[in-house]
Amino acid sequence: MRDIADLQLLAMTRPEAAGERIAGAGRFTWLADAALVLRQRLGRDAAKVPTRTLPSLLVRLMSQFDPGLRSVVRELDRTRTISSEKAERLFGWTPRPVEESIVDCGRSLIAFGLAP
Repeated sequence: MRDIADLQLLAMTRPEAAGERIAGAGRFTWLADAALVLRQRLGRDAAKVPTRTLPSLLVRLMSQFDPGLRSVVRELDRTRTISSEKAERLFGWTPRPVEESIVDCGRSLIAFGLAP
């Protein structure tokens, strides 16, 4: 969120952004990879973060019985890539490393008592 807030300020205050659509995104990261980052960098504070994954085939099968999973099925095994090249070119903007954002988010959740 911090990166996007910074980018929005740049887009609102720089004349070269007028009339442009500017995407801001970091590197695509699977949730399982984010869990590993938390486990590695937060130590005991992340001891309860699950790191196991379900096979996609099992999730597809379970979606036949659990309507809540149906919306997830079409996204299984797909990566989403959004280019921030225009933001980099126009403003020199680059997002923080994804690992830094994951760890900062985890620490924030812990500090506010939202993650046991």
